[in-house]
Amino acid sequence: MDPAIATAGPALDSPFATHAVLSFAVLGLPGGLSFVADKAAIPLESAIKVLKRRLTRRPAENAAVKTLYESMIRQNADLSGTIKEWDQDGDGIVSDWEMKEAFKLLGVPEYEYDLLLNLFGQEEGRTVSSLFDDIQELYFDILEAQQDPQGLAATYRNQIVKNDFETKLTFVELFNRLDKDNNGFIEKKDFASLADQGYFKKHIAVKELEELFDKADVFATGKLNLFEFMSILRKNVK
Repeated sequence: MDPAIATAGPALDSPFATHAVLSFAVLGLPGGLSFVADKAAIPLESAIKVLKRRLTRRPAENAAVKTLYESMIRQNADLSGTIKEWDQDGDGIVSDWEMKEAFKLLGVPEYEYDLLLNLFGQEEGRTVSSLFDDIQELYFDILEAQQDPQGLAATYRNQIVKNDFETKLTFVELFNRLDKDNNGFIEKKDFASLADQGYFKKHIAVKELEELFDKADVFATGKLNLFEFMSILRKNVK
């Protein structure tokens, strides 16, 4: 055999190139999929948990969520006081024991603790901000499912969807931005400033925001606590 032929590399013709690319793709596929899966695991797991939670809720869990959220509104505490109740060791994370202590402080019936922990607990690294967002979202999911078409939830949904409130901020972060006096509450003028801050896809007039504020101000104090504020805004992530 001609030595030149014996030592020559494979011909880089079209069939060979196609075969090489396909072989590389097949051999590299498991590693590539593993990399993608690792990157997607956390958000995918979170999305699955949320979907599962919504599909498997029982009436007793719905009642517990309503009890919790309405107790949070009635407490009428400033923001720092509210956060301390849920994050008692100040590490920025809400553990299950801290959740139970918050339930106790809010007067939630003890028989509802496990129901609420099943919905919101057992998630490592959960922050106060993300917990409050989840509670608010689930509360209004429940209202919308239970109210009749002419009820509060339908009115609320039509009003907010029409104005398309969008932000990546948590409610706590947004509340802090609006709380110009840093006193843990939002005043009407601060709330009305949302009209000019680009959170609504369609323009909403200051007067409309002021009317929303008045509806949310259940204590008629001229200021909103965090949960009154959360009760009139439904977020879409930008």
